[in-house]
Amino acid sequence: MMGLTTGDPSFNNLILVEAAVQKGGEHVEKLKAIQRKLHAYLGVQAKYFEIKADIRFEYCRKVAKGDLAAKAELKNLVNHRDRYFASFSRYPVEDDEYEVYINILGEMVNTKIRSIMDDFTDYEKIHNERERIYHHYMAEQKSEALDTFREEILQHLAGSIVVKEHRVRYQKEQFNRFLVSSQFKTFKNKNQSLKDFCKSYAHLIESLVEESHNQLSPKIEANYDDYTERTLRPFNATIFYYFFTGERSTRTMASWLLSAARYPNDRVRRAYMRFFA
Repeated sequence: MMGLTTGDPSFNNLILVEAAVQKGGEHVEKLKAIQRKLHAYLGVQAKYFEIKADIRFEYCRKVAKGDLAAKAELKNLVNHRDRYFASFSRYPVEDDEYEVYINILGEMVNTKIRSIMDDFTDYEKIHNERERIYHHYMAEQKSEALDTFREEILQHLAGSIVVKEHRVRYQKEQFNRFLVSSQFKTFKNKNQSLKDFCKSYAHLIESLVEESHNQLSPKIEANYDDYTERTLRPFNATIFYYFFTGERSTRTMASWLLSAARYPNDRVRRAYMRFFA
């Protein structure tokens, strides 16, 4: 009994059997029966790869447009199909089971495979309609409607995101962020992707946080005790160690380290250095 497989049938076996039949001998009739089976099997496989190639062709044409991997698989299936048909068409088939398997494959084409083809067609229609909507959405909408939609998104983001790292209380920070984002040129670009929009908004939040800390890292221990009054907390553990080691060079180093990390302006920095000199 013949069976279906996605692997290659043995072309070498068929060639060997054909050569043995030509030589003749006492087992020539048995060899001819084997030859008919192998030849019929080759024909069934040729039809099988023809169906697979047709499915893959419709898939590439309607679903995976521009997919290089799908096109490579289609090319491989077409090569298999042509190879099998070239070998099978050398002489007519003489096995009765061949027609049985061909009819089974024909029923599959008319039922299950036809349904798959219809699914590909439906997908193509839906995809084309979606692309049409995406491509023409910006042109069909009024500028006022798009601006209103953009402002509503920015307002929603400003009210939904709470930035704990910001030094200003969150109610004021949210309102300020909405005002800044509404005037931000990048968010007025109607051609940017959603990914770029999100990146720009995240960058805006980071910039506002850094600005609230006067461009200083909030993780530095020696920083302002009171941001408004500009009062200073002069020591952390490292600077404390260097300052009280008793050596003038280490005290000077500690003073410069603390000054570099903390000075709000040049005048305060100079006064600060004179205090520790």
